[in-house]
Amino acid sequence: MSTAHDLAPHYYALMLAAEKGYPAEVALDYIELGRSTDSPDQRQEETKEMIRLKEQGWTYRRIGEKFGMSQYAVYARIRRYQERI
Repeated sequence: MSTAHDLAPHYYALMLAAEKGYPAEVALDYIELGRSTDSPDQRQEETKEMIRLKEQGWTYRRIGEKFGMSQYAVYARIRRYQERI
């Protein structure tokens, strides 16, 4: 069972999404990863670039260094994007 503490980032992201009009996923990344709230188009292009780099043999770690995020965040973003398409 989740506690209120476990769900806090989701509540904050929901409030941010409602206030600023960002998609919930963008707001959650902002809260969890400290990333800027790029527009959805910018975010999608950034994700596509991550996928291209991965296909060229880059590691998740190296991609993360390029985009200022952890290797785990890169992996999660690519996975979420690929699940949607």
